[in-house]
Amino acid sequence: MKAQHSRLGAFVVAGAALAASACTVQPSRGVDEPCDCGEECEAALYCTRRAEQSFDGSCDGEDGVCRAYRGEGEACNDDARDPWRCKAPLFCRPDQVCGSRLSSGEACKRGSDCADGLNCNAGMDPPQCRAPGADGQRCGDVGDCATGLLCNRGVDPGVCAAPGASAAGEPCAEDVSCKAGLHCNVSSEMLVCVEAFSGAEGTPCSRDLDCHSEHCVTWSDGDQGVWIGRCG
Repeated sequence: MKAQHSRLGAFVVAGAALAASACTVQPSRGVDEPCDCGEECEAALYCTRRAEQSFDGSCDGEDGVCRAYRGEGEACNDDARDPWRCKAPLFCRPDQVCGSRLSSGEACKRGSDCADGLNCNAGMDPPQCRAPGADGQRCGDVGDCATGLLCNRGVDPGVCAAPGASAAGEPCAEDVSCKAGLHCNVSSEMLVCVEAFSGAEGTPCSRDLDCHSEHCVTWSDGDQGVWIGRCG
């Protein structure tokens, strides 16, 4: 029995040693040398292939090359197949040059483009990095507005507003925009606050709640790719 345990222990140790050797990826590749994951490249280099190590820690294939990160003012791109990446904390700006995160008022593509405390506000044309807006300021979504405000997209561009601020007949994009006792008729032709079950026959609607008859007939407009509704 002891001999059996001894053989089993030796097997486990040998297996662990084999696994450890398989899981070891040596960071020995230099600039422009082939690689399949970043762990193969020397310090301060990256692999143009974004693949991670497999479950056993190995890197299979050599589809990428090791590159040095780009410095401030140097050209960059986010091409998944052939990326030129920036050295942190720099990032690839929309003009494809490595630099600091964007300041307030600069054009952006996404929130991660902007400096801390700023959002990429799609309510601006073109979208710009902005601090969360106060009541009445432009917005593209709720993240563009100060805490406690929502983005009322019933108008174009949207504006930051307090919940429950819109009266009957005023713009909205969701029920929470409307005063108590009202809801938002979100049909493509309305986007205004209305009383429940108030729509006469033929009134644009998006749900039965919009109609006096409690019946909203909807169909797809193939040409425009939108749903149309009318109170029945």
